Amino acid sequence: MCGTPGCQCKDPKKPRRHGPYYQLSFTWRGKSSTRFVRPEGLPEMRQKVANYKRLRELVNEWVELAIELEKAERAAAKQGHGD
Repeated sequence: MCGTPGCQCKDPKKPRRHGPYYQLSFTWRGKSSTRFVRPEGLPEMRQKVANYKRLRELVNEWVELAIELEKAERAAAKQGHGD
């Protein structure tokens, strides 16, 4: 509760929280989870999410390049057998 008299968070029948509230939602090993992030932890969490997104971009790029390389190797092997 916030301490403000008459606030919605003090309603005895339907207390309603107020924010802003920040949360991180993610799925790990098939299980969805949500973690609330305190306002003072928000800059660090945003940096962690940005780092994770960059990691995923790099992994995706690496997989695409590995697939292209494998295709090129197959094509070269096929041409080598056709001599």
